[in-house]
Amino acid sequence: MTKKTESLIMNFLCLVVFLGTTNFCLAMSSTNYKIDADVIGVAGGYVPDSLPLSETTYKRAQELEPRNPNFYLKLGQIKEAVALTKKDEAEKKQLILEAGELFQKSIDEKVNFDAGYYNLALVKQALGDMDSAVENMQKAASYNNQNINYFYGLAGLLQSRNKEDDMKNAEAIYKKILEVSPNEVNVHFSLGSLYEGLKRKQEAIDEYQKVLDLVPADSEDTRDKISKMINNTKNGIPNNAETLGIETPAAQETSSPTPNQEVPSQNPGMPGQEEVAPVQQPTVGPEIPQQNP
Repeated sequence: MTKKTESLIMNFLCLVVFLGTTNFCLAMSSTNYKIDADVIGVAGGYVPDSLPLSETTYKRAQELEPRNPNFYLKLGQIKEAVALTKKDEAEKKQLILEAGELFQKSIDEKVNFDAGYYNLALVKQALGDMDSAVENMQKAASYNNQNINYFYGLAGLLQSRNKEDDMKNAEAIYKKILEVSPNEVNVHFSLGSLYEGLKRKQEAIDEYQKVLDLVPADSEDTRDKISKMINNTKNGIPNNAETLGIETPAAQETSSPTPNQEVPSQNPGMPGQEEVAPVQQPTVGPEIPQQNP
């Protein structure tokens, strides 16, 4: 992107934010407030003050529809986004706690609100409460069994928790996802990391090879790192940031782990991919381009 183009975008987004703050709306309705908030939220990458403006707009919409769970959900996601901008750990944790309270309110308003359970699971995971994280992700999946992102998130949480039959259940979920969508590169990677952790060397190699087969030919750096992971596994060398020569990314507090990301959140399979915070996997891997089967 050229500096001229970036400047034009900045000017346009600042205008959008200005119009939003001066209530330049077609009508004073919760729907229009939601649209304004979404636009301002998108501007977050360019306009520093957009997140507070988006939060204010959603709060106004909530005053008009106080029982709407979606507004609690959006406000919670904004809290998460703000938390990721903070360097002070105490401040960051407080924002995550507040996000969790908002997600809980969304569930209180709608008991089968799958998105609320999903986001609450991520907050619990970020706070280290893995049992609650698993429980809430299970509820998200039970209320919407058509969303493979929930099942992928559940498998990642089970893999991270690693209690009793967790690894067995995580493996079964990964395999089930691949039956439905066989080209999910991050699922293959996660399954490979699971097998590597269980010392099932050949199965890990097979999954990493499938990842390599799915990575575009022009992604040379990624392909080189996956090839190195395969060689490491063959030679009994653990794959981690040190052995792969990867700079460890800053820990992220919240996210929506998904094979194919739809909303802000990071992918648990491949650390470093953009989105809002991953379920942590035991293996550090290179950044993999998303593939749509």
